[in-house]
Amino acid sequence: MRIRKRWNGLKAALATLTAFLLGGSAWGWDTQIYGEHYLSAQTETDQVPESSGVVAGRLSADLYWTNNDSGHPARLWVFRLTEADEAAGVARNLGYVNLSGASSSDWEDVATGPGNTIYVFDGGDNPPCGRTSKRIHRFVEPAIDPDGAPVALSVAYESIRFEYPDTADPSQPADSDDERYDAESLAVHPLSGDIYVVTKRNNSNVPVSYVYKLSAAELNWGSDDIHVLEFIADISAAVPSGPTGMDLDAEGRRLVVRNYWAAYEFTLPTSQPFDDIFQTTPLAINLQVPAEPQGEAVCYHLNGGDLITTSEAPSGSDYAVIYRTPWLLANLQVSDVTMTSARVAWRTREASDSRVDYGETTGYGSYVSDPSAVTQHVLDLPGLSSQTRYYFRVTSGALAYPAPAVADTVFFDTAGCPGDCNCDWMISWRDIDFFVAAMNDNVAAWEALFAPGTPSCPFENNDLNGDGTVTWRDIDPFVAKMNTTCP
Repeated sequence: MRIRKRWNGLKAALATLTAFLLGGSAWGWDTQIYGEHYLSAQTETDQVPESSGVVAGRLSADLYWTNNDSGHPARLWVFRLTEADEAAGVARNLGYVNLSGASSSDWEDVATGPGNTIYVFDGGDNPPCGRTSKRIHRFVEPAIDPDGAPVALSVAYESIRFEYPDTADPSQPADSDDERYDAESLAVHPLSGDIYVVTKRNNSNVPVSYVYKLSAAELNWGSDDIHVLEFIADISAAVPSGPTGMDLDAEGRRLVVRNYWAAYEFTLPTSQPFDDIFQTTPLAINLQVPAEPQGEAVCYHLNGGDLITTSEAPSGSDYAVIYRTPWLLANLQVSDVTMTSARVAWRTREASDSRVDYGETTGYGSYVSDPSAVTQHVLDLPGLSSQTRYYFRVTSGALAYPAPAVADTVFFDTAGCPGDCNCDWMISWRDIDFFVAAMNDNVAAWEALFAPGTPSCPFENNDLNGDGTVTWRDIDPFVAKMNTTCP
């Protein structure tokens, strides 16, 4: 069944929207295949033995901010992780910033937000979850010279208090320990500034992954107000065993949540509200080979590609360890879709050959290929039929996407045939009733002519002159196309 899309008056825009595969995007970064994560480096300083949060700075591609767990000063450390640092096995220490006077009862995560702000989550609350002083701090990221000497800075910051909702009245703060949770995961939307918290466990020490939100427009920074979290979703089935960290990419389209054993990446479908991201099925990423001593933090590299994770210092050491999960194949997109052709493009980390298998079923049957070793792959698919769904798979060297189990999720639809108002591949008298019903962009009247359960048809097929509307001006070109077939 073709996905029916409401006519938006812009034929080209609609054709583009129908072209992109599920889970794909016309912009930004989408990783289809990650490699195995590996030990990247240890910290140069022994002052962050309990690295509990990590986030990529927004002012330099290779700088990361991290925080200690409870029992340490209100201080964030910054380290550099370049290719040279990774080759040496040591992430260079670039010092710290103090949040003088801030609470640091149980710092568990760090995040970035709009305007190069950094947020610190003082929201850990080990069962029996009796804390009533949970806070989030934020400050503007200072410029740090990646090649300079370690700094020791004090920064201006502001804070808010927060609490979980009361069970009987969710607009009011919880008034008992049974309504509170332990949480170690914080993310801030890079555009809206909305704050998201994911719980780790409840008052009875049972793992639960509940998503809560604080809307940026309702925050009163610097006040003593208690801001009540809003429940958004239960992702316990998708992210089991207690999340220990999370991050949003710089565009606010991908969110990664981790526990001690794996990371789970959610991707927001195109043109949907952000909170819908928690209703999608995440990609599971193994963090057990090699296993981290106690992995508590995760973030995206600034370019949106690799994942960076940190773990508390191994037994017998005071140096936290850093791991990298590299992207291998990314940014799979379909573009330039017409009635008879389409273009498929993707990227690979290493140069390799290109192949696209495609067909009207997940058995494919046709393919195009190029033996050239490249990292930017582009192949054109010719000889397609109009208004038809095509499934496809890309291959570069040993990499292939999608896996057979999810082959039915990667497809595109070719453009419709103008004048074929009922999608029978013939422009004839049978289209007249459909065309008349569609006049003046009456989508509902046009749809009502289709029998229930039949494949939908692109509404733009009724736009014969290509001006983005269906009016009397389309009558002459409609008559001129009578008794012709579609490609």
